[in-house]
Amino acid sequence: MRIDQSSVDISTLVDKVRRSEIDLQPSFQRGQVWAESKKRRLIDTILRQWYVPAIHIVVVDEFDREEILDGQQRLRAIIDFMEDRFTVDGRIEPEDEEIISLHGSFYSQLPERIKSKFRRFTITTVRLRDFNPEEPGELFFRLNQLTALTAAEQRNALIGAPRNQVRDLVRLLEEQISGYGIGFTNARMNFDDTIARVAIYLELGSLSEKVTASVLERRYRAGNSFPSGILDRIARSIFAISKLIIVNNVRTRLNKASLFSWLYFYSYYGVGQSEEAQSDFSEFFAAFEAVRLGLSDTSWLKSRLSDSVGVRTLEVIASIFNDRASSRVNDTASVVLRDMCLAVSFVAAYPSFLRHSPTLGDRIEVVNSTLYILSEFPSDVAERAMAEYRLARQWESRRAIG
Repeated sequence: MRIDQSSVDISTLVDKVRRSEIDLQPSFQRGQVWAESKKRRLIDTILRQWYVPAIHIVVVDEFDREEILDGQQRLRAIIDFMEDRFTVDGRIEPEDEEIISLHGSFYSQLPERIKSKFRRFTITTVRLRDFNPEEPGELFFRLNQLTALTAAEQRNALIGAPRNQVRDLVRLLEEQISGYGIGFTNARMNFDDTIARVAIYLELGSLSEKVTASVLERRYRAGNSFPSGILDRIARSIFAISKLIIVNNVRTRLNKASLFSWLYFYSYYGVGQSEEAQSDFSEFFAAFEAVRLGLSDTSWLKSRLSDSVGVRTLEVIASIFNDRASSRVNDTASVVLRDMCLAVSFVAAYPSFLRHSPTLGDRIEVVNSTLYILSEFPSDVAERAMAEYRLARQWESRRAIG
């Protein structure tokens, strides 16, 4: 890898971004996450003519393109300021009489002398050329190891097949839900983290291994692709669930844990293998979400389950799912218990589905015994914790490799 350094003034950098000669957000970058207070502190630094850390740029000569490797947030803050999206904070210490006089001013309101000085401020740019494919991402990873990046953001710099495959699925999800809220966003790469976990669990064929940030990082570094069958199953899950939320107007409020469980459930048990199974899942998704979120329209699922489950059992199932989706979310028992809640509820509501899913069909005995235990579930906190632990072990011990 060849590295060239130079000093470039702000005016030149901003002009290149505006002319799309520099890509501010290539695939390994994160979204815009700086708070306004941090942006104002950067502008204050420039107004004082202090030092701003170097911006690293990947130069792709064969396509005549430049991509920001590190420094996206700094450039976004500068551009936002020059487009009057926020004002100068003249109260940042140490006090400076000239900057105090600018407090509350937009860029366009600054004296021409100050604006000219701002535009002429130079920032060191480090350009990377003649690199091996993995080198830019590895450099980004090392540059940001000591910053407040999330594990998902750091992993995303490990350019390779796993990262790219997950990114494609995230883009698919973002396209499908564009303009609609599902309960959380991809800020700090939440979608990437969720889908990566689904892919790894499907690859493992088991929920018994805890998938930590270290496990995810090792899988990304390994570089070998996820099997195409797994990617197809996740893609079908994304299409199905987003369609239910948007086209069928299902009311829901997902978080990372609950989205993971729904995507995994649909992918692992082959829910979409037939039109009948797809229709059953559509009804079940809407009804289960209504029950666990305490919405008013819960009579359908309760009546459907009344013969084999009962209202109290259904409420116990919903409470276990919610508890395990809001705390200890990546704990192995929590992942297993959420899967159990969806599977036993679905089988109880649609026993005919067993013929579509050998994975669940092989576990009909454990489904029935689980439902019996849930019907007698203790209310004491300590006893309940032990019962959940036993349920998790029982459910996972009978899982077939998918």
